Amino acid sequence: MKLKIILAVLGIYFLSSCGVVDNNKTEPPVETETHSISRDFLVLYLPFNNDVTDSSILKNPILVHNVQLTEDRFGNKNSACLFNGVDSYLQIKDSDYLTPCDNKISISLWAKVNKLGNTFLLYKGSNTIDREYAIGISPDSLFSFQIHNYGFSLDRSGLHADQVIQEDKWYHIAATWDGRLQKIYINGKLVNIIDLPNFSINNLDSDLFVGTYGGDIIKYDFNGVLDDILIFNRVLTDDEILTLFKYKIHFK
Repeated sequence: MKLKIILAVLGIYFLSSCGVVDNNKTEPPVETETHSISRDFLVLYLPFNNDVTDSSILKNPILVHNVQLTEDRFGNKNSACLFNGVDSYLQIKDSDYLTPCDNKISISLWAKVNKLGNTFLLYKGSNTIDREYAIGISPDSLFSFQIHNYGFSLDRSGLHADQVIQEDKWYHIAATWDGRLQKIYINGKLVNIIDLPNFSINNLDSDLFVGTYGGDIIKYDFNGVLDDILIFNRVLTDDEILTLFKYKIHFK
């Protein structure tokens, strides 16, 4: 049985160059015995529950390319998204919301790798001058979190996890950037951190790709399953990331 997180709504506005989100439009929180986190600054949520749509308040439009729904980590049918490693990916059109607000971003997702290789799970950017951030797998089979300084491909920070990935095994990956500290978590645990005092992720006109690399579609296609993809324009705490690892997200 799926454990559930009820994402509590604080009902506030946030104003910035990334736009305005009115969380008062959502339903009130429901008291439960399970853990909870705030959904404030949640700008993308892909639960893949019977469809491929954004369940955040923003309802970002998604172009779907040859993916199919499959079982999630609990064995529930049509509850995760399968990528074939050849020609399947999702493309989400550029939005100010999907760029880090005040250089703050958090990414959380679940992944099961069917075939290892140098690939990307999530990538915002296309050519060499409009890159923002990415979650990928390095050639030595490690999860990585990349951010690009002012969008340039040669000026980036690639932060790697500390354990070799096993095929056909579920992992929770989380990554945060607060304008200075870049962090990556695996299965709820902080595994690497770097201090970047003179680094900035620019707001660029680049789409967000899931399951591939935006600069050359299908060149670095992901072969595996992704689930519960979240992007926040704030920095999640260690406790929130541990909660996301332990419990299944559920919106009321």
